[in-house]
Amino acid sequence: MSNNKPAKPYPDFPLFTHNNGQWYKKIRGKQYYFGTWSEPDAALQMYLKQRDHLYAGETPQDEGTTVADICEQFYAW
Repeated sequence: MSNNKPAKPYPDFPLFTHNNGQWYKKIRGKQYYFGTWSEPDAALQMYLKQRDHLYAGETPQDEGTTVADICEQFYAW
């Protein structure tokens, strides 16, 4: 991986560059990765979507279908 890390898009950008080519943030003692250096806006959006869960110590839910969603669809049918 390249050692030429990009600069933050703006001074208050909440994420940091990692040597693996991704934007990351350390939350509650653990590093979380949010996207590649080439897409800082997408990484920021992912961080903003997940941050409340991460700071609360929860696992953020992805946007996929859950078992509960399938059960609700089945019973509504």
